[in-house]
Amino acid sequence: MRAETDRYMQSILDARSQRVIMARAERPTRAMMPPPIITTDNVIRLVEQWTGIGRDELFSRRRNAAISAARFMAYYLLYKAGHVHEHIGAIFGRHHSTVSHGVESVAIVLRESSTIAAMIRQMETELGLEATDG
Repeated sequence: MRAETDRYMQSILDARSQRVIMARAERPTRAMMPPPIITTDNVIRLVEQWTGIGRDELFSRRRNAAISAARFMAYYLLYKAGHVHEHIGAIFGRHHSTVSHGVESVAIVLRESSTIAAMIRQMETELGLEATDG
């Protein structure tokens, strides 16, 4: 009796795994698609769209809260896209430690604010990045 139950359960699992395999085969996987091209301009444009802070302000020396927050988002997204702090700093005319501070600031806000976390996750998705947990 136990052997029959085991065979029955195995047939159900086999049928289910076949359906899962077929469903996965029908849609392209990330490995099958070319990697997204995430340029600095793509990130800047996206931050501009989401925050309403213009490119000139993002690259300015101004330090008001709204501009700094938008700039920090750009740092964070560029970092997530694989850029190093030194490179991001060179793009914005900032020291790499400033970029590091900005990236960490965004990471802290992601843990504390579900609204900001949802916005950043959506931006990551639009760029083709793996969404951040948080």
